[in-house]
Amino acid sequence: MILFCCLINVADAQQPTISPSENNEYCPNTEYTFTVSLTKEYYSVNGENCYVSQSPPPGGKTITFKGIFYDNNSKQTFHIVYSDGSSYDFKFKKIKSLFYPLCAPIQPNVGVIVSPRCEITTTPVSFNNIQWATAFESPAFCFGSITTYEYLLPGGWSIGATISNGTDWIPGNNSAIIKSDLANGVDDWVYIRPVNSCGPGLVEGQAQTVKIPISRPAPALAIAGNQSAICSGCETFNISGMSAGATVQWSLSNNDASISGCSDCNTVTVCRNSSVNKTVVLTATVTHCSFTYPVEYTIALGTPEPDNPGFMLIDPIMGKLLAKTHPVPGATQYKWYKDGQLFTYPGGGTGSDILLFPIPKICDVTYNIGVEVVNACGTSSRAQSWVYVPCDEYFIVSPNPATTDVSVTVDENKLSKNTKASIQEIRIYDLNGNLKKIQKFNNLKRAIINTTGLRGGTYLIEITNGTYKESKQIIIKK
Repeated sequence: MILFCCLINVADAQQPTISPSENNEYCPNTEYTFTVSLTKEYYSVNGENCYVSQSPPPGGKTITFKGIFYDNNSKQTFHIVYSDGSSYDFKFKKIKSLFYPLCAPIQPNVGVIVSPRCEITTTPVSFNNIQWATAFESPAFCFGSITTYEYLLPGGWSIGATISNGTDWIPGNNSAIIKSDLANGVDDWVYIRPVNSCGPGLVEGQAQTVKIPISRPAPALAIAGNQSAICSGCETFNISGMSAGATVQWSLSNNDASISGCSDCNTVTVCRNSSVNKTVVLTATVTHCSFTYPVEYTIALGTPEPDNPGFMLIDPIMGKLLAKTHPVPGATQYKWYKDGQLFTYPGGGTGSDILLFPIPKICDVTYNIGVEVVNACGTSSRAQSWVYVPCDEYFIVSPNPATTDVSVTVDENKLSKNTKASIQEIRIYDLNGNLKKIQKFNNLKRAIINTTGLRGGTYLIEITNGTYKESKQIIIKK
């Protein structure tokens, strides 16, 4: 009697079984027939995140039903209810769906596809097959292997005999030879995503799509000559970097010079037509397959006068004045003058188009700053500007150092001296005098300029109110 009771307890402890097994891999939207052996009398079956397409009537301990898994790679459960009201769940995790992201992304063997313009190139692309995955599991649940993929290419590109129209995906596997055309794909991508091999109409692998950038570099074209100034007569210039099959057409920006002889050869002859000292822009328009590249080169005719110097008062207390003029082609020296006197460079040497003048630590003074340029043709006439150094500083700049924004505020304590103090324009320069940022304002008492795009370092901020300018040094930290 005791032995019989023990056998009954062992039988009750056994778990129900289902065939096919929960450990099998299943395709979504496919009807499967399941056979279940139960430990208690059956009452009903229903699906959680899946669908029971056909269920048996109540009764018995062995049942057969039909079920369909949804196209959703999360855990899906068939819920068995016994006649006594208790229940048992069969949990299926291996549903081959691409609805949610998988365990690991596609990792192509190339980071960028390089195909120079007007060349047809082939690039082998391959990667390891990725796995299916069940979402929302911890730890991550990965299984099986995906072996079917598809590619989206620029129009005219191809894989094997299939030429892309730029819209339709091309089927393939985890290895492909991608062939470019001559011109398409500039600033574009090659896209790859897995495909569900279970059949049509299933979710595509948008969540698993990877993209490989395409680089279609333009030719490195450059114009050069023996010198960039024509004193009299003619000089020759040539263009380098021309690809096989490319053509060139030369032109000039004004009639003070002309092209002599061939205007579509790689070498061009430019002749000076007048005695006017100025510049002319030589343009080489290069055409190659469907691309056109204009390349410009500025030539000095004689010795052009430079632009009137621009200036920036760094700070009257620091005693520094930054002056800058526009570079002149072929210049070998810039001669700077302060109040009519040639400025002597510390330690000798030639001057550049940018100069930092020391000035006395005094205010309410006007300086005359002039510059002449020297090139192979001689010395230009002098260009000059006047710089006023004020006594008062009417603007407060904060924070300093700054990170993202700089606030400029009118100093209210000094409005009695300058009741019209307001902010009309803010400029930020680097220490070489290069304009990095500019913003205009409508006579504000407080203005903010964003510095997010600037690298860390020291800059000069120039605040303008009509003809009055005030400059301060700021530090931007990143």
